[in-house]
Parts: sequence; C-alpha cells; structure tokens
Amino acid sequence: MVRLNALQRFEDLKTQTKLLTAFGIVSVIIMIMSSLGVWTNKRISQQTDAMYVDYTVPLIDFNTMLFNINKYHETLQDLARAPRAADFKVDVAKIGPYKQQVDQLIAKYEAKTLRVSSSGRDEAKDLGELKSALTAFYQQADAGVSAIAESFESKSLSAGQAQQMRELGQLALTVSIAPAFEAVSSRHAEQIKTVQEVAKDLSDEAKSLAGNATFALVIGGVIAVLLGLSIGYWVAHKLALGIGQVANVAQLAAGGNYQARAKITSKDELGQMAASFNAMLDRITALVTSESERDDMQKRLMGFLVLVSDVGKGDLTKRGEVTADMFGNLADGFNLMVT
Repeated sequence: MVRLNALQRFEDLKTQTKLLTAFGIVSVIIMIMSSLGVWTNKRISQQTDAMYVDYTVPLIDFNTMLFNINKYHETLQDLARAPRAADFKVDVAKIGPYKQQVDQLIAKYEAKTLRVSSSGRDEAKDLGELKSALTAFYQQADAGVSAIAESFESKSLSAGQAQQMRELGQLALTVSIAPAFEAVSSRHAEQIKTVQEVAKDLSDEAKSLAGNATFALVIGGVIAVLLGLSIGYWVAHKLALGIGQVANVAQLAAGGNYQARAKITSKDELGQMAASFNAMLDRITALVTSESERDDMQKRLMGFLVLVSDVGKGDLTKRGEVTADMFGNLADGFNLMVT
C-alpha cells in the first residue's frame, strides 16, 4: 500500500519534476560512486605509503644491518690476531661504530607499527628474539675483547699468563663466538621473512581493495544508467499512452460519440489536459443542439485530433491555435504541456 501511494504521488508530479527527480537520483548515485572512488584511492595510497615506509625501507635497513654485523664479526677476527697492543686498539676502535649502526637500525625498526602476518609470523616476537641473539653475541664479543685487552695491559700478569689470557680471548672471538654469530644470522633471516610476509599481506589487501572498489563502481554505474533509462522510458511511455488515449477520445468525439471520455486520473499535465478535454466534451454535449453546430464542433475536434496525433508521433514543434472559446483554452493547455 505504501509503495502504491508513493508511486501514485510520483505519477502526480509535473513531467519536469519527474525528470528532475530521476536526474537527481542518478546524480546522487554518481556522487556516491565518486566518493567511493576517492576513498579507495586514498586507502590505496595509504597502503602504498605503509608498504614503502614500514617495509621497503626496513628491508634496505636490514641489509645494511647485516653488513654491519658481518663487519663487526670480521673485525673481531682481525683484533683476535693482532700481534701488538697498538694494532689491537686500532681494531677495537673500529667495532664501536658497527655496533652503534646496528643498534640505531634496530631502534628505528622497533619504532614503527609492528604487525602479524596472515600466516602467523609476528614482527614484534621475531624482533625480540633477534635482539636477544644480538645481546648474546655482543656479550661473547665483549668477553673475548676484554680478555685480550687484559693480556696486553695488565702489569700483574707474567708473560706466560698474559699469553694464556690472550689465547683464551682469541678462542672466544674465533671459535666460541661462532654459534652466537650463527644465531644472529639466523634470526636476521627470519626477521626478513616476517617483514616480507607482512608486506605481501598489505599488497594483497590493497589489490583486494582496488578490485572490490572497481566492482562497486561498475555496479553503481550500471545501476545509475539503468535507473536513468528506466525512469526516462517510464515517463515517456506514460506520456505516450496518455496522449494516445486523448487522441482516441478526440477521434471518437469527432465521429459523433460525445459520450467518450479520457480515463486519466493523474494530476500531472497530462491528467489536467484529459480533465479539461472531458470537461469540454461535457460542455459540448450540453451546448450542441443543431446539426451545423455539431458539424463545426466535429471539425474543431478533428483539428485537435490531428494536432495530438502529430505530437504523439514525436513532432513536438506542433502547436494548437489559441482562440477565445473552449477549444482555445484546451489548445493553450496542450501547448504548455509540450513546451
């Protein structure tokens, strides 16, 4: 019932209002689709920025980190073989910047948003394990470096004791430290895999977002086009049917059947014209008494029938003659409708 009432109210609107309403609905759909497109582009841009800032840059940083860890380890090997205290001090001075660079890259990565991949790989968890492996590696390195430094600098050790201390330090930096270095390398590789998987998830999410938005835009566009065409066709069809019915009644009246009436109940221009035409026929029925008057009325009706027929065929340039009688009023209303 509510649907029928809404449809009836729409039918009662003026033709121009109907068309404007249809265009308004289509425009709203187009605006919604445009807003969806803008939102999608913004989300994809955000995803792209996140992939670059949070994953492309960290992958580059992790390669730099691995380079510094390897240089740190190589320098440990060099200072373990240093024959003199002066050479040892030169090598010790080199390892500090490598460690500092690694720590800075770790802190930079830790400051970003850490995520969990769809496969369950956790950036925060893997980073914690990498930091633990680095701590153990540094502790082993510090112990070896301290032992060698003691062998060179302590005055309380005999030459034999100093040599033994140096050999212990060398053993720590060349053999004992190997498992710790391998653990760091392994955890570093795992962290890289985790970063790559999370980056892949973001890439897949962006692709899915773009695909869904494209589908929604296509569907929305199709709906807008179909809705516009449907309403336009419906308005044109109703107008053509109404004009055809008025033309048929005019033809019947021109043939002498003054009891024919147009059955159009809408309150738009077509309904108003039909009501005026029916009222005119009522007046004709009441006023026409002589054969000559009847013939004149039929002639005027035939002229109006030709006009309605031409307009019904699509010739909207036709206009009725506006006179002072009832036919003039009807022609004036008809001219207003087709204007």
